[in-house]
Amino acid sequence: MCAPAATVEARLGSTLSKLRAGPRARRACADAALLLELRSVAAAQEQCARAVRDVLAARRRSFPRFYFLSDADLLQALAAAAAVRRPRALRHVPQLLPGTARVFLLADPAAAADDDAGLAGNWRGARRGGGGSSSAPTAAHFAGACGERVDFEAPVPLENGAEGVYHALLTAQRRALDALLARSAARYPLQPRLEWLLQARRAPPGGAGEEEGEGEGEGEEEVERRRAPRREDPEQVMLTVAAAEACHEMEAALSAAAAGDPGALAAHADALAAQLRRTAEALRSELAPRDRRRLGAAAARDAHALEVAAVLRDAAAAGPGDFGWARVPKVRRADGGGGGGGAQLRFEVCGVSLAYGYEYAGDGARLLLTPLADRALAAVALAARWQGGCAAVGGAGAGKTGIVQELAAAAGRCCFLFTCGAATDVSALTNVVRGAAAAGAWACLSAPQRLPRQLQALLAAQLGALFAALRAAAVSAVIDGERVPVAAGCAVFAAVTLRGLDGDDGGSGGGGGARPQPLLPPPLRRALRPVAVHAPDAARVLEAALLAEGFASAAPLAAALGGLLQALRSALGGFAGVDGGAAAWGLRAARAAAAEAGRLRRASLALGRGADAALSADAALARGLRSVCAPQLPPAALPAFLEVLSDFFPAAAAAGAATPGAELDDQELLGAVSVACEAAGLWPDADFVAKLLQLDHLLAARGGAAAVIGAAGAGKSTVWGTLLDARRRSRGAAVSCAVLFPDTLSDEELFGAMVISGSSGADFSGSSSSSGASRSAQWKEGLLTAALRRHATAAAADADAQPSELWLVMDGDADADWLDPLSAALCISSSSGAGALTLASGERLAAPRGAVTLIVEACDLRRASPAAAARLGVVHVPSAGDAPWRRLVAAWVQRQDASEAAKGAAAALFERYVPPLIARCAHGGGGGAGGGDGGCAAAGAASVALLLRLLSALAARPPRERAFAFCAAWAFGGALDAPEARRAFGEWWRAQFGAAALGIPDGGASILDYYLVEEDGPNCKFEVWPEAGAPSALPPLRYDVPPGCVALQTPAAAAAAYWVRASVAARAHVAVAGGGGVGKSLLLRAVLREAREQYAQASLQALGRDTPPDAAYAADAIALHHHTTCGAFRRMLESRLQRAGRAAYAPPRAAASALLVVDDLHLPSGAAAAGAAAAAATADGSAQHPIAAFIAHHADRGFWHDAQRGTCEVAAAGCHYVIASNPALARGGGGSAAAARLARHVLTVALLPPSASALASCFRSLARAALRLHADAAAAFRRGAAAASAHLGPGLRELARVLRGVAAAGGGGGGGGGGGRAPERDAAARRWAQETLRAYGDALPGAAAAARLRGMVAAQAEKASFAEVAARLAGAATAPLVFTHIAVPGREDNKARVVREVDDPRATCAALTLD
Repeated sequence: MCAPAATVEARLGSTLSKLRAGPRARRACADAALLLELRSVAAAQEQCARAVRDVLAARRRSFPRFYFLSDADLLQALAAAAAVRRPRALRHVPQLLPGTARVFLLADPAAAADDDAGLAGNWRGARRGGGGSSSAPTAAHFAGACGERVDFEAPVPLENGAEGVYHALLTAQRRALDALLARSAARYPLQPRLEWLLQARRAPPGGAGEEEGEGEGEGEEEVERRRAPRREDPEQVMLTVAAAEACHEMEAALSAAAAGDPGALAAHADALAAQLRRTAEALRSELAPRDRRRLGAAAARDAHALEVAAVLRDAAAAGPGDFGWARVPKVRRADGGGGGGGAQLRFEVCGVSLAYGYEYAGDGARLLLTPLADRALAAVALAARWQGGCAAVGGAGAGKTGIVQELAAAAGRCCFLFTCGAATDVSALTNVVRGAAAAGAWACLSAPQRLPRQLQALLAAQLGALFAALRAAAVSAVIDGERVPVAAGCAVFAAVTLRGLDGDDGGSGGGGGARPQPLLPPPLRRALRPVAVHAPDAARVLEAALLAEGFASAAPLAAALGGLLQALRSALGGFAGVDGGAAAWGLRAARAAAAEAGRLRRASLALGRGADAALSADAALARGLRSVCAPQLPPAALPAFLEVLSDFFPAAAAAGAATPGAELDDQELLGAVSVACEAAGLWPDADFVAKLLQLDHLLAARGGAAAVIGAAGAGKSTVWGTLLDARRRSRGAAVSCAVLFPDTLSDEELFGAMVISGSSGADFSGSSSSSGASRSAQWKEGLLTAALRRHATAAAADADAQPSELWLVMDGDADADWLDPLSAALCISSSSGAGALTLASGERLAAPRGAVTLIVEACDLRRASPAAAARLGVVHVPSAGDAPWRRLVAAWVQRQDASEAAKGAAAALFERYVPPLIARCAHGGGGGAGGGDGGCAAAGAASVALLLRLLSALAARPPRERAFAFCAAWAFGGALDAPEARRAFGEWWRAQFGAAALGIPDGGASILDYYLVEEDGPNCKFEVWPEAGAPSALPPLRYDVPPGCVALQTPAAAAAAYWVRASVAARAHVAVAGGGGVGKSLLLRAVLREAREQYAQASLQALGRDTPPDAAYAADAIALHHHTTCGAFRRMLESRLQRAGRAAYAPPRAAASALLVVDDLHLPSGAAAAGAAAAAATADGSAQHPIAAFIAHHADRGFWHDAQRGTCEVAAAGCHYVIASNPALARGGGGSAAAARLARHVLTVALLPPSASALASCFRSLARAALRLHADAAAAFRRGAAAASAHLGPGLRELARVLRGVAAAGGGGGGGGGGGRAPERDAAARRWAQETLRAYGDALPGAAAAARLRGMVAAQAEKASFAEVAARLAGAATAPLVFTHIAVPGREDNKARVVREVDDPRATCAALTLD
């Protein structure tokens, strides 16, 4: 730390010590001297920050690739490079040298422990020979993300600071690739091609002797070096030399054809076909994974070369200058030859010639070349040469970024990938453009359309300045106020995804049949030339993929596979359970199936016995498709899939087992699964184990990224959790797990954000230069990035240990905002090893291959983009049928502490009641947990799980039949919120199970009309829920009625109160659902009052005790509104709990648990209220409720997130929720995943509105007229309301307001409009009319609706013989109908009066003021 910064830190510490030493905080903060000192320290800190920015700018100018590092990363790189002793000091290598994962030092233990035991000896002589300073650390070799290691030509001393270290590494890497290319090209004509590809090296004739021999006079170290195994050439070198040789051979054939040899092109095509057959035959044998990847890449390139040769042959090309050959991308040596070393390589297409840059591109997968890919490569190369960049525009998954990266790899250029977003920092984006210009590198901006419009305009201006300098061949350019050098060969590209265009995976980008977007956003349209990238040619891509797996007859298989994908897309693309739509049947799934088919075929040939030894290509491909595609299908879609599969591949029926996934058996993993299930108390049936194996296989086949989808309660968490435990047990893997809830976190809390401070605040300044106003930005870590960073830091710190793995589980709604960047980074890592998550600060957080496994747990993938859905392997966990709920029941029965006979009796009760209830809910007649359109999916396993919770909490163990029936009825039918639905449920119950056998008396409409009364002994009986004032065995609930409210003691209220009390006593979650004004809040207030009284008594009893009584629980209320966010809700929860550790909360003192009463859960969140139109346009038609998701996650896993402190898991045990919600919760939340998940843990009791008789018994005056008008108004003004806001129309709250106004007018003795004194009756009538117009008219839009309401009130007044009111409303009377709301002091009745003149309320107010 520099001296000025240390001084500032010391001053700040001294000032804070003075503040802490003061006796009172207010007095210390009011000290003027301390305030001046703090301001002085802040000014000094700003000076230090400016000095640091100046230093970083100078370092970036000295080594331009530092522009691609964020400020924090650059500071770490500068500090670490000062003393390079371990590879951890070079952890920024992947960000500065794209494609390079790690650099090994000579003293690195990981290098000494490598498989090549002679590596250390290979370099011992070189180091002693003076390869560098003896005191400086020395780099031996570098490695790609997939494990490929490449030796430097000479040891590289790492000295002269960070600039010297990374410049030395870059220079040595280029020299190593140049030398390797020369040696490999010289060896190519001396070896058979397969030996050359597989690195079976031999010393060339006339050389320095054979590898196995030892020359005379050689020293001991030289003999050791020769005996040591030599490293293979990188895959990039092999592909580049092969491309140069293929170009040389093709041009030789074209020259021969131009010279008069008509069969030259045909002979060349035949030679390529024979070469491809030999490569495919070698691929069918047992090979090492690295060799298989090499041969597969070579086979794909050979297939492309064969296709080009066939096209030129058929077109009778005139020679090497033919346009058909000129438009093909190629690598050519400057001398025109194919052999010999040292010649300059160039990439050529359509007259564009780019010098080879000798940059290491990594060892990941390369783009499969097709004619469409050749066209895109030519267009991008032309734009790079003549303009300096372009915008690759296309649908999701079309290969836009892949085209740019393939062109960079073919030309030997480095390409930095930068993902844009709404939170991208302006300085980070500016540094990318500056870095590309100064370093002569390529930069690819992914998704620039997500940038804010101001940033798009800024980017367009910066690109315009850079492209103008390139066109003018200038040596520098002014980019955002700073002059930077412009190196030759730099380029900036953009990858823009358009919705409404078909992409790789056959779907439109989330917009269905929406109109395609413009080619580019308006600000970028002026700077970047758009280049259309069409969807890949599926047939040719699949043919190349099959050739890479060793299928000789790849063309017909690819055609059949392409037709099968089209048939599956049309047959199952719109199936309700096939999430991702057409993306499920795209090229990524087909390539994974091809890879699995190759593995199965090689395994069957290796067995060498029976029919498996002759497994045909059709059968292998069919089994591969079953293994990869069948797990994502629900049971209802599986027969259709198998039928379509058998149509295209008839051998599929005889090739595999009856159950998809049976070929995936792993005996070691199966044993670990059994142990893990036993430890967790699970019941592992065959279907459950099959899902585990399918998930394990898909994680391996799809690069460690999978989605586990299914309805709430289907067991998704159990599937991946059991597999994680089984993997740890069977394979001894060091696997850590981080579970995040993205539906409760914002993008800033998930991915991090730049927190801007300073005098300019958060305003957009348009410039990132340090010479502007006082402005500083600090990086605030997100929960996801913190988890990735912790794992990477732990892995780098302990490089000698076994490689660890991180399971990143995203549990929540699969939204494209977070799934797109995350899946792109991790899936690119799994395929090419070069994946990185671009943060808002500009930092690219590397995700090494195989280090991170992404698990997405969601109900479906409908809100995910097609590209993101196609990157994931999908496992559908069904909730329909008998298997899911039977697993739950079997595990629950097994855990009961009872005899075997009692367990058998309990199982018999489940067999009698549960299947008919599930069948009724499946046909839309039930109201189980989740209810509504969830059907059997929601009411099956979810309602059974809720029933098990009720039995465990409320019934004896094992339960008796009457108690079981009572709990089952309310678990499946308690959420029914309509009298007709309850009546139908009761009639079905009596017909299905009988009422006499259970002791249910006659006369009730439904079993829900009765409650169970426990008596002495084993008996219990049913009684009707009590009316108001009726005798009952239930204790009365004391309502705390506020002024202006009325509490109605109805049977529905008694039932809701019973279940709320029972759930509170049993420490279970409960929710009361109902419309506005039915009494939910009053009920919760009464329960809260009881809980607080019990807590006060328990607090007195707990004095002198170490532990609180079991019955003690602390209760508090939390009221929500439309501005309540998840962060605010979390803070309210924490304020009502007691901290029990750094990341734990517990109930307050003297309480065994905390009762949290949440009111108004149904109100939408602020984001949903601001974007109601966007929420209505979602696939499921409903906005997700973050607070409901928060409560559901807490009830499910027992913790929440604290993004402010960066804590992923904040444990909060002993918390129980009592919720008041609108009817949407009882109806499944309109399809909301959060509501369906919440219903699994919460008993939802519908609070029905009071009947007309109940209302009339409470409000006698004008009840009939008021009720008739209420019914008419509700029918008239709620008919056109949206379903999401129907509860805001004329409801019981408005009716109660009207009747309270009538009661205040003194008309209580009217007896329904017929009796009573005339003055009281007329006053009540006038007040009824006024209150009706006010209560109902306040929410009506427009004068037309108000006039309609006035006519309806006049009609009802005329029917009730209220002549004066009818005349006033009809316009015959002129006196105003106005009442004063101020009571006159001294009056006995103290009631509101009719205002005759305007002076009356004035006089009253004056009298009150004088008093």
